[in-house]
Order: sequence, then structure tokens, then C-alpha cells
Amino acid sequence: MITVSAPGKLMLSGEWSILEKNVRCIVLAVQQRVFAAIRPEERISIHLKDFNLTSRCHYSDGGLSFNIEDGRLIFAKHAIESALRYLETRNIPIQPFYLETWGEISMVKNEETGQKMKVGFGSSAAAVVAIIAAVLQYHTDSNFTQQDKEVIFKLSIISHFLGQGKLGSGFDVAASTFGGALIYRKFDPDWLQQKITNEPLSKLVNEDWPLLQYIPISLPAELVMMVGFTGTSASTTKLVQEMKLYKQKYPDGYFTIISRIADVTEQLIEAIKSKNQLSILKLLDQNRILLEELSFACSCHLEIEAHQIMSHTASKYGAVAKFSGAGGGDCSVGVCFNELDAAIIIEEWTKNGIMPIDIEFSNEGLKIEKE
Repeated sequence: MITVSAPGKLMLSGEWSILEKNVRCIVLAVQQRVFAAIRPEERISIHLKDFNLTSRCHYSDGGLSFNIEDGRLIFAKHAIESALRYLETRNIPIQPFYLETWGEISMVKNEETGQKMKVGFGSSAAAVVAIIAAVLQYHTDSNFTQQDKEVIFKLSIISHFLGQGKLGSGFDVAASTFGGALIYRKFDPDWLQQKITNEPLSKLVNEDWPLLQYIPISLPAELVMMVGFTGTSASTTKLVQEMKLYKQKYPDGYFTIISRIADVTEQLIEAIKSKNQLSILKLLDQNRILLEELSFACSCHLEIEAHQIMSHTASKYGAVAKFSGAGGGDCSVGVCFNELDAAIIIEEWTKNGIMPIDIEFSNEGLKIEKE
């Protein structure tokens, strides 16, 4: 049995603006991971432990089908298809396998209702990365060199892009593959769509992709992160669709806010590089205010009451908290430079019904787990 894992993510800055061309964000990998284990089997089958889903699979002519119908298989479908198509373009024979996946913290349980909810750590992206890595490792005995990770990253971008209905930016895929803190810029989706249609994967993954950028950045050693779960799960795909409608109806208002978020993120990158604590907090607060403006303007309810509680509490102690990712629920990320202040803030969050998530950040991305 071969087991690989990939970390989840948190967005620090650049929410929503990252969907536009030539705009950058800052994303962090977290130590909560998604695992994929693979072993030989008589035919291809898959088991998604987190969803209690098991299915036999049939692969033919570049397509994967299941013996059950369930929308929660969509990312696994595209991940396995991409990996097998890539192997075929390299003339590597496909061997049947059994694959299972599970996550450390892809969901939390509401103690009152018993309902399981996702927290927004990018478990679908991490799962895609882990699945593709497992399938390739099984067939090629890869050691996950930097070159191997580049291939897995681009195959994962393609899979996640297709799984999300050709939406999304891929920042979460980058965090899950490479780990650490990254400055990320989105690929050109029109270029990628054309290439997917007309070019073999073995060639596409070795090309330079227009605009795509992912550069490591070192966070200040004194920086303390806090993460709180709102108690509500958000649908990123649904929010993206709603934002597209706002963009079409009010393009001037949309691009005014988006460009300001992009500018603040660029300034934040420089503040982090220079370890300027006051500027980091000031710029993150500006980012929070702009996201609040965007939430009000688009009427998508990106910033919900729980986000506001966390922001207000953090500000009382000289810290900053803002929603991370698309918003509409999931998590807020808080930042300060004092462990004692962080503990006080988290305690107050808890008293106000916020569920603190104990996280650490992962400098390590995709990896093979020891037996």
C-alpha cells in the first residue's frame, strides 16, 4: 500500500481579485492534510472514506465511469482521468488499483444538529493533488522531485478546473502541492481550455503556462495566526456564479473594488518581505474593509455575522481578522504578533459561539507517508 498526503490551505490576502488576470494572492498551506492510499487490485475501484462512498470504476478511451451516480465523485473522477491520460500519453501501461482517500479535518461536526460541515481548508484541491500523486507514484515509483511536483501540480490544476466547471484560480492546488506560504498568480483559463482540447497532457504539463506564477515567501517569525470556524459551510462554486452576475451587471463597481484588493495585496507582499509588522496589520485590515465593501455591493453575503464577530473582537486587541477564501461562511483568519493577545482573542471568540480551529502551517507540501 502506497500512501501520499497533501496539505490544505488558507488564503491570507487576495480573495476574489485572484480570479482576474495578472493578479496575485498570498496563500498558506496548513498541516491538516488529505490522504490517498493505493494498492494493486483486479480492477479499478475507489473508496472516499469521508463520504462513505465506494464504487467500481471503468476506464476507457480517456474517460472514467462509476457504477454509482453521486456528485461527490466529481473531483476524484477528473483526478483519476487526468492521471491515467497522462500515463497513456507517456506510453505507460495502466495497471488496475484500489484507491481510498480521507481527510484529517475536511469537516467538523455541529454538536447541536450532528451535521457535518466543511471548514474551507481546500479539501477538494488537496484530494485532487493526493489522488493524482498516488496514481502516478503507483505506476512510476516517483520520488516527488520538484519536477515531479510540477507535473502533478499542472495535472491537478486541470482536474480541479474541470471539476469546478472551469471556475476557480488554482491557488489552493498550489498550496497543496508545494506547501509553505506562496505568492500565486492564476493561469490564463482561455489558453488552458484550448490546450486541454488540442494537446496531449504529457506535452501540456511541460510547457510554460501564460501568467501562472507561484513563488515562496517567508512570513515573519513573530506572526501569530488564529483561525475560527463560523459554523456555516459555504459553496464556493455558488458564490463565484453569483459574483459573475454582479460583475456583468455592475462592472465599474466590481473592478473598482477588485483593483483595490489587488493593490493592497501587492503592498502586503512588500510589507511581509520587509517584516514590517505595523504595515502588515494595517494592510490586512484594509483588505478586510474592501471585502466588506464587496460583500455589501454584490449582495452575496460574503461576510456573515460570525465573520464580523471575529473581526470586531480581533480589532479590540490590536489584531486583524477577515474571512479567508470566498467567504459566505467557512473560516476567518486572524493575525497578530503577540501570543497572549491571540489566546485572549480565541477565548472571546469561543464565548461568542465561534469554533477555534487549532492549526499550524505546513512548510511541506505533497509527500509520501511512511508505512
